[in-house]
Amino acid sequence: SQVEDLASGVVYCQILNTVHPGSVQMSKVKMAAKTEVDYLHNFKCLQAGFNRKKISQRIEVEKLTKRSFQFNMEFVQFMKCY
Repeated sequence: SQVEDLASGVVYCQILNTVHPGSVQMSKVKMAAKTEVDYLHNFKCLQAGFNRKKISQRIEVEKLTKRSFQFNMEFVQFMKCY
């Protein structure tokens, strides 16, 4: 419901998996992520999907997981353009 909610990484994984089915192992993504450790796990899954599809975009996990509006907005805009 808010851009800051994207900090869990779940939506990013879902977007990439929709565009490239099978690129992210959705069974490994923690859908109910509430802690920063779970967020980091989800971004590792996303990074693995980026590597599989040879997407060179740098994921600034530290900034994205801090629930920053600006960084999450920039990253979701990248995902939209991609």
